[in-house]
Amino acid sequence: MSSDQSADSRTESTSRGGAGMWRSRLAVLAQIAEVVTAAAVVVSLVYVGRELHSTTAAIRGSSLQEATIASSQSLLNVANDSTLARIMRVGSEHPSELTAAEGYRREVFMRQFWLISQSVYLQNELGTIEPRSWTVYRRIICDVWSRPGGKASWAVHRPLMDAGFVALVEGCS
Repeated sequence: MSSDQSADSRTESTSRGGAGMWRSRLAVLAQIAEVVTAAAVVVSLVYVGRELHSTTAAIRGSSLQEATIASSQSLLNVANDSTLARIMRVGSEHPSELTAAEGYRREVFMRQFWLISQSVYLQNELGTIEPRSWTVYRRIICDVWSRPGGKASWAVHRPLMDAGFVALVEGCS
């Protein structure tokens, strides 16, 4: 073998060794990149989970606030109008003692009550209202339904209501 062939053979061997070393280094870097990527995915998922939790809490708060505002406005209307307050008081226990005009006023108010209550029920079904808050609303719904005026009003508004809400109201005891 000539000295030129020997030198070429050493260069080829060295370059193959160098390429092998580079491949090895690239493989290690690829593995490191995979670990870093996996860690970034985990961190991203934790962040998304925290944001989802925050968003759910905000939605629940907003839903409860909307229901509370609607209920409060209705109650304030009764409290600020002595005639409506009397209509609601008498109509709750003895609806037949109301005049036709008074009965109509009461039914308009009760439609609002049933629609607000159904809205809160549906929010509960969607999980956008706190269970503790739903428990309070459910007690109010059952209390209204248990009175003679509540049952009379329910008979009028029942056909307009969601089947699940109907089952809930009629399941009150």
